[in-house]
Amino acid sequence: MRIGFFTDSYFPWVNGVSVSVKAFAEELEKLGHEVYIFCPGNARKNDAAEHSHIIRFRSFPSIWHEEFRDTIPFSTKNIEQAKSYNLDIVHVHTPAQMGIFGARIARETGVPLVTTYHTDIEQYAEVYRRILLGFIAGAAFGPVAIGNVSMLRDTMLTLKPERPIRNWNKKIVREGLNVFHGNCDLVIAPSIKILKVLKSYKTPAPLVVLATGVDPEEPKNATKSNMRDKLGIPKDAILLMITARLGQEKNIQTLIGAMGKMVTLEPRVHLLIAGIGPHQDLFEQQADELNVAQHITFAGLLSRPDIYAALRDSDIFAFPSVMDTQGLVLNEAALMGLPLVYVDEEISPLTINKKTGLRAKNTVKSVADSIMTLIKQPELRKRYGQAAHTAAMTLTMSKQAKSLESQYQKLIDSSKK
Repeated sequence: MRIGFFTDSYFPWVNGVSVSVKAFAEELEKLGHEVYIFCPGNARKNDAAEHSHIIRFRSFPSIWHEEFRDTIPFSTKNIEQAKSYNLDIVHVHTPAQMGIFGARIARETGVPLVTTYHTDIEQYAEVYRRILLGFIAGAAFGPVAIGNVSMLRDTMLTLKPERPIRNWNKKIVREGLNVFHGNCDLVIAPSIKILKVLKSYKTPAPLVVLATGVDPEEPKNATKSNMRDKLGIPKDAILLMITARLGQEKNIQTLIGAMGKMVTLEPRVHLLIAGIGPHQDLFEQQADELNVAQHITFAGLLSRPDIYAALRDSDIFAFPSVMDTQGLVLNEAALMGLPLVYVDEEISPLTINKKTGLRAKNTVKSVADSIMTLIKQPELRKRYGQAAHTAAMTLTMSKQAKSLESQYQKLIDSSKK
């Protein structure tokens, strides 16, 4: 197959969408398919040569989200270029400009259109208000850009203001997504959580759950040196780790609050936070105010080898986010044999309460209590970690890519009939 991935988010920007797109592309290519990634161009030209199957479009800093880039790919030249790849299937990973562009290509070439709903836009719009404005612009522009003007009436009805405003905001997201998903032959939910969300929206397209898997080979590339030494973390520390974008949507503030309670009970507890983001200053200020700054290391953006080394050298992985659509970092931690502490059990098939870890309520006290339970019981910690690793080995990228390949083939066969 010749597969087109269309995404508004790709490396060098590191997030769950980028990681998922890259992982599936690599595995599908191992299966003998050609995968082309259509995505925004870099802010500056990369010194390293890129794979020829990565097709970048001119971009500029996003007016909707400060960490992303916008594109306007709808020129005749760009459309003809994308069509020249003779794709057998189009898979859209974002419902923004590049996603809409992908839908346009699928419509004009008559190939099946698949999308994965990676980001819970309704929840993110409550934290990042400009995202909603971007979604409104996309909903208004989308039908024309896709070339399906019959959708325009439904879209305009969706955008008609209503009160209360909060309910109208939700309606825009839900009905706007339904208009977009109405173009699709298949909508992929990366978790049970998102499957429930999409069903509640009454998504007008077939739904299937397909999580991003883990690569059992990747830990072999982990940095050999001890990450505690490298980051200045005490050797005898009971080390908690979280890998996340440093934004309020990740609920890191609850984990730091839990540290305030735990250090009085176990002074050796230490938290390693790997990632960057817009709210790091707020988290550092919170740590200072709770007098736990000396028990927390902000490691910044770590390389993949360093991330796996840090997981190897940690004792517990804590992830209190309630806004993620799939727990990619939870899956990686499980692969490394760490017991998990989490709040949302529906973001990963590996979050099995009292087997691979502990589910906490979304409160500082509950998160602290769950972590302290594992700290006080090393044998329980070991047992949960072993079970997490065993479960992770059933969720490999190879297996997940074969499932995706099967879905593609069904759609292609059906379209030919």
